[in-house]
Amino acid sequence: MLGVRFRRSSSRVSLLLAICATTLLATRGVAQTGTPFEQRWSSGTPATVTGPVTVLYADDFANKQSHVVHLIRDERTGQTFQLRFEGGAPKRWRSGMRVQLAGRTHHSGTYGPELLIAGCCDGTTTTVTGSTISDAALASGDQRTLVMVADFRDAAVSCSADAIADAMFADPAGLSVNGLYQSSSVGRVSFSGQVVGPLALAASTTDACDISGWADAADAQAAALGVDLTSYPRRVYAMPPNTCPGAGLGTIGTTQSSRAWIFACDLKGVFAHEVGHNLGMDHASTPTEEYGDGTDPMSIASWMLHGVNAPHRVAMGWLATANTALVTEGGVYDVAPLAVDPSFATAPQAIMLAKPDTREYYYLSYRTPVSFDNYIDGSYYYRLSVHRYASDGTLAKTYLLAGLADGERFVDAVNGLTVTQISHDVTHATIRIELTPVCVASAPSVSLSPQAQSAPAGSSLDYLVSLTNRDAPGCLASGFSFSDALPAGWTSLVSPTTLTLESGATGQAVLTVTSPRTSPTGTYTATITANDVATSGAVTTAATYTIQPPQDTSAPSAPSSLAATVNQKKKQIALSWKAATDNVAVAGYRVSRNGVVVATSATTAWIDPAWSAGATYAYIVAAFDAAGNVSASSNTATVTLGGGGKKP
Repeated sequence: MLGVRFRRSSSRVSLLLAICATTLLATRGVAQTGTPFEQRWSSGTPATVTGPVTVLYADDFANKQSHVVHLIRDERTGQTFQLRFEGGAPKRWRSGMRVQLAGRTHHSGTYGPELLIAGCCDGTTTTVTGSTISDAALASGDQRTLVMVADFRDAAVSCSADAIADAMFADPAGLSVNGLYQSSSVGRVSFSGQVVGPLALAASTTDACDISGWADAADAQAAALGVDLTSYPRRVYAMPPNTCPGAGLGTIGTTQSSRAWIFACDLKGVFAHEVGHNLGMDHASTPTEEYGDGTDPMSIASWMLHGVNAPHRVAMGWLATANTALVTEGGVYDVAPLAVDPSFATAPQAIMLAKPDTREYYYLSYRTPVSFDNYIDGSYYYRLSVHRYASDGTLAKTYLLAGLADGERFVDAVNGLTVTQISHDVTHATIRIELTPVCVASAPSVSLSPQAQSAPAGSSLDYLVSLTNRDAPGCLASGFSFSDALPAGWTSLVSPTTLTLESGATGQAVLTVTSPRTSPTGTYTATITANDVATSGAVTTAATYTIQPPQDTSAPSAPSSLAATVNQKKKQIALSWKAATDNVAVAGYRVSRNGVVVATSATTAWIDPAWSAGATYAYIVAAFDAAGNVSASSNTATVTLGGGGKKP
């Protein structure tokens, strides 16, 4: 039985990105019959914009819809553009990043002129350095916040500055945004500041949604009143409802210079929700509803404030390690109420269980009417809340999956997990966790070693094949067979031809590759594939086999017809001979006089300048090739010199 109950209830980041190569569509010649993006692109004007990015959530609670908005302010002109991405917005961008983008501008969108971006940006055409969401989300300490009440020409904010100050900082009953986050963070995060206004904006509720322009105008007026804006890294703008969609907007996950816009000042939950985005939290959802988890302020906003759920508390660093348990073995465990002071908790307040198939975690918590959990829907009390959540460097929602009463179970058959609430009282719930090994199959890994070898044509080379079974521990042993692909005419042998491996085990085989003796010199590829016999899955790897040039062992033929001619006038002896031949090429000739090598020649002639009157010289010549092979000697040419001359 699966007990599920859902009720509806009313960093300083400095990043530098390389130029994003986004002119891919410029030469496409897109017609108006293309997609809406292509239609706008074809009529846009090329532009390059450099400046800080603002990433924010727009929350339309009435229609249960939200969307993420990306804005960029041009440092040169001060103009703000709404970014439209052809292939989907980057998931790791956060407010405050400085970027340079090339694209095309288009007429006004919801939040002003659009800058259309093609082929951009996470991990593809940009280089990202600096903080990730996990860094930005760990906000701590007092969050100095300036709230500016700003009226339009045709409408005024319906709440007084004092009422807004109570909602944000110091409600007499303790039910303020500051109180909520102090309680949920166990004092690690607080909000303090002041409310100024009402300020008068030179805009109407029917004007385009220029949130950046309105915020800048409010900042300027507050500064003119003597407010030191530098003392308030977080700013909130309370405004009447207008053309901007929804009840509020909040920048995402920055530790400073965050902004939130509130268009429903009478709902405390909107303030808590939007500053929650500022702190780095995404929505509290169920699998079927964006704002469906009524156990967290990041669900649908209402007049009341809700306590923060377990996965958000863990992700934000608000639950100490001693109060969080990562369970890896089945058994019976106690869970203390999530909202009690941790120093009085008799057991962990959050239990985490790995969810390997999606690389998430389950979070188990126990909700009772304590502190701000007094104001969550009563159907969650004295039940075990089951959430799933993954913090992987991108903005991620939490999902409430179940609320278990005594005897009810949550079952994950894929991962072999069952959770049952056994009993409960005001101090804890007792639960049983059953973990059954489950087979989660994964592709094996295979490698060849060495990756590159060389040998003469006709040689046989051995490659070591290493195969690892990557299935989860709950899987049975798997059988693998090998197949290979080689150049035409080559032969191979794999030994053994099959391997049977337990999950996590590594086995080895030897691939012997033989090239034909006639293979030309060059580098060839040998490929081997490991085939899972049961699933027909396959994984392939390759190595190279380089054919070396043929080894030259043949000596040249002997030079012939060696002749020696005496030039008495010049006192020289001129030698000449007929060329030798070689299977590759003759590199040169060695000349010997009286049995001693006296010279080398690249041609079939040589002049001996040595001269000694009355001497007799016997010459022979031998050819050699580039491989160092030396021929037999030529015939002997002998001369006897006349009188006079120089000694050799």
